[in-house]
Amino acid sequence: MIGTSITCLPDTHTYTMHQRMLNAAISAYAITPHGFNPDCKYWAPIRVKGNATPMLGGPYWIDAGFMAETEDDWVVVSLRGTLSGYDSWDSFVAFIEDWLGDDKTKQVPMYAGGSHLGNVHKGFLEATQTIWFMLKPQLTRIDWSSKQGLQITGHSKGAGMTFLLAALVRAELGAPGAGGPLEVHVNAYAAPLAGDAKFAAKYKELKLDKTTTRHQRAHDVVPFVPPYLSWNIFDHLTWEYSRPESLAIYTALEALGDEIYGGYELVGNLILYPGVDPVGPNPLSGSAAVGASQAAIVAAVKYGDGDMIKNAHSAAHSYWPALFQQPNPVTALEVLEAEAAEHLGACS
Repeated sequence: MIGTSITCLPDTHTYTMHQRMLNAAISAYAITPHGFNPDCKYWAPIRVKGNATPMLGGPYWIDAGFMAETEDDWVVVSLRGTLSGYDSWDSFVAFIEDWLGDDKTKQVPMYAGGSHLGNVHKGFLEATQTIWFMLKPQLTRIDWSSKQGLQITGHSKGAGMTFLLAALVRAELGAPGAGGPLEVHVNAYAAPLAGDAKFAAKYKELKLDKTTTRHQRAHDVVPFVPPYLSWNIFDHLTWEYSRPESLAIYTALEALGDEIYGGYELVGNLILYPGVDPVGPNPLSGSAAVGASQAAIVAAVKYGDGDMIKNAHSAAHSYWPALFQQPNPVTALEVLEAEAAEHLGACS
């Protein structure tokens, strides 16, 4: 797709980079085979300078993202998540199965820059390589000495891809001073896991771990799959005998667990946004965030809170209110996803 000019009124508010990158992750859902028209509510705060370059590929155009440069001299790459459209617990489970199915969670070797970077999620690697084929020539033309660095972001499937893309950038473009960006920062929202322990070690060796932030809402089950080595969610699930909904959710997740390959490991630093209502509670980080996130998802399954689990994954109505500390009444993301799904259906 050719570079796209997007006109929005200037947004004079001050935003954190975490907030700006969430808006970039949401904006990626506006990429369709027929164009790229993100909502200005999310686009303007990114502070894009010039044209954005959308990228679209893979079977039925399921892999997408965009690259843009910002007014404060960052290069942003945002990777689109899975088009969802779920409206119930059952459809949410189907949504998870969609990107975990067909042995896509089986780990395969990842090579870049002449090195084995570890074993990673097969489906995420295929999607990342699709984007990388289009993205690499653009990144190699940039004079990184004139830029602050590279910001990589995504939500859901796109978040899982961010870790692999960051490793590709460092392994193939090089370190600062050797042709690569001065900084590579990753903001991953609702990120599933992407690689094994060797990949996690290589990620640290490439000096990406300290500049990677995983943003997670309490009760979102996606960041626990595929299960990670130090805490396998499927070994901790329980259900409440007095609550039929609890048994239904437990049974669905137990069946899902039988189809998923394990052996994954976490990378980066976690920020957890706790509470049922995303507006209000102070975020947690470090070991406190990890423990609280595990306790919250186990409790949600035990007491049959299927809607809470489903709703926690929403970029627009769970993550956005948590980061911006205000409700998001705009349903623009749902509209964009519905339009994109319709376009993709027409293309298939």
